[in-house]
Amino acid sequence: MISAIIGFGKQGNKIAKILSKNNHYIKIYDPVIDKSNLKSLKNYEIVKNYNNLLNDSKIDNYFVLTPTNTHKTILKKLFTIDKKIFCEKPLVSNLKEFLELKKINYNPRIQVGYIYRYANLYKYLKKKINENKFGKVLYCNFKIYGKGGHKIWKHNKNTSGGVEMEMVSHMIDLSTWLFGKIKKAQRISSLQIKKERKIENQSLKVNSKDSSIIQLNFHNRVIVNIEANFFSSSFFQSVNVIGENGDFFGTLDGKIKVRECLNSNLRYKTITNHTMMEKQILSFLKKKEFNNNDASSFTDNYFITEVLDKLKN
Repeated sequence: MISAIIGFGKQGNKIAKILSKNNHYIKIYDPVIDKSNLKSLKNYEIVKNYNNLLNDSKIDNYFVLTPTNTHKTILKKLFTIDKKIFCEKPLVSNLKEFLELKKINYNPRIQVGYIYRYANLYKYLKKKINENKFGKVLYCNFKIYGKGGHKIWKHNKNTSGGVEMEMVSHMIDLSTWLFGKIKKAQRISSLQIKKERKIENQSLKVNSKDSSIIQLNFHNRVIVNIEANFFSSSFFQSVNVIGENGDFFGTLDGKIKVRECLNSNLRYKTITNHTMMEKQILSFLKKKEFNNNDASSFTDNYFITEVLDKLKN
């Protein structure tokens, strides 16, 4: 099988290793490639012009792993050919771009890289919600903190960076997966704490927000609060769900820790974690149906993009 990677940064390197491990021939495009990341790959070639990849009929899968503001241009071409596409999140910069793509292909074979649907923590939680273990769910709180500082484009508004595009979007996807359709979205707080970032040994000025609190109201009357920041000293993620008959608290780290209280019975447990990225990519490679509920589909991303757009206004 032949796979093309457009954008060979942090995510591209991870995905290339998974593809190589599964005996794919990989065609890679990126204007700047760290050759040390190629050492572990078996069968690959570097392509100097990504248009050569877009016109290559032998390629089975495309991985679009470039900055968000470049996705639309690449996807417009890919949407005209019948190939499987994996695109890093967010899918596009705004709703206008989404609707442009939809005019080209309203039902593309695309999966968007919202990885946390593959976390055992959230799969376990979704199962409990579907089994009505907590009774009617009333409230959910997500926290997601990260260090940021990986690439300059992730911290500038004009390249669709910032904490809401990079981190809140993950939690919006999880919220819709767990609770259905959003009725209303509002920003409670949005701040820029850090005006400069040290990125690749340089101190650079940045202009995007790095702290955000969002509230989502769902049609089934669940209220979700999302608290995110892009300047924490380490990664942290947690979820707290409160229902009429019980509640749930879990953190996502090396070992997934869960606290459950069902009908006043309290218990603690640890859930085995796994490599989410590998699960996500292997699932994509096997996928034939792209509108089921296991992964973030093109349709799902209409609603995610709509919410992100509303938060900008």
